[in-house]
Amino acid sequence: MADLVTALGLLELFDQSDRRTVVEKQRRSLEAARFADTEGYARVLVAEHHARLSPSASPIQWATVLAARTERVRVGTGVSLLRLHDTYLTAVEYAALIAVAGDRVDAGLGRGDFRGPGGHRFNPYRKDDAELESAFAELRHLLLDGSESMPPVDDPPQFWLHGASTGSAAAAVRLGMRYCFGLFFQDDLDVAASALRYAADHHTPTALAVSVVANRVPAEAHRDAAGVRDVALNVVGGLDECAETVHRLVELTGADEVILGELSSDTDDHLAAISAIGKAIA
Repeated sequence: MADLVTALGLLELFDQSDRRTVVEKQRRSLEAARFADTEGYARVLVAEHHARLSPSASPIQWATVLAARTERVRVGTGVSLLRLHDTYLTAVEYAALIAVAGDRVDAGLGRGDFRGPGGHRFNPYRKDDAELESAFAELRHLLLDGSESMPPVDDPPQFWLHGASTGSAAAAVRLGMRYCFGLFFQDDLDVAASALRYAADHHTPTALAVSVVANRVPAEAHRDAAGVRDVALNVVGGLDECAETVHRLVELTGADEVILGELSSDTDDHLAAISAIGKAIA
């Protein structure tokens, strides 16, 4: 298998099912981040989800916990939904993460919204598209230049925009951010390749985020996949099969790196998949 990617990341989607409590999901996430740190992964990103059994309504906060328990791997968000949050307080949270992790931070943002149960609680904070783009620029300014109430950070983060269209790639280029295409949001490879090519043509580093359930026993992977909620799955099957498929997806889309969201039920299977796919791809 040819070496195509320059880096491999882990996207912490948590266990999107009813199989564990919030605390159990957090403990598993911590174990996976430590494991990725020793396995040579480049980054661990925390997704933002709002649901009764989701442990990552505040992904910057959890990324700070992971940063405190790791040494080499980059840590950050994939994504923080700035449409729903105060820009200044988000900058304060990222600054705290940077104080813990130093130059290992990814500030990953998205243009999405949350409309599920409890979504009405965000109504006072929601930004329209123009306000959101202004907030992206303001967040960058606060972190890099500071303000009357906070100093600039000592270690600038990598700024990433996560999306699933050429429009989001264009926004990343316009805002001077790196670009990650979420295949689990939009599984059309032509759309993914077009968006990533647009970013690459404008000299913007790119990544492809892929959701996976991999197991030594393919039938077990398919059983696990049946319990996943709220996340579309891109690749399900045996370890070698999944590694080959992910490798092929990177090849077809031209991404600089791949971000792996692995959703096996059993923690040992989860770690085995992280290890096996990581070694096969990178």
